[in-house]
Amino acid sequence: MLYINIDETAAVEPEEHSTLVSALGENFLTVSADVSGRHAGDEEVAQFVELLLTQFSGFAADGYTSTLWALDDIRQGRTVKGHRFFDYRGWYADSKSDAH
Repeated sequence: MLYINIDETAAVEPEEHSTLVSALGENFLTVSADVSGRHAGDEEVAQFVELLLTQFSGFAADGYTSTLWALDDIRQGRTVKGHRFFDYRGWYADSKSDAH
């Protein structure tokens, strides 16, 4: 359900690079996981992020906001514009209601 890539900073979009350098320093790796789309993947994403962020210092990004989510933010249910981490259903619903 998850396609996982581990890369050096070259995988980071230029506009995100300075934000990550400020938060993590010059030397960091990115780990990305793409959900297949054939399955929701909510539980797998939650387990994967929990595992990584309990083992390594860092942040998670969900592709829906420019927010860098700390593990405590995710665990405590922090929201950005009314959405929790990886709230693809909520963002999709918002995009449909904005279109009308």
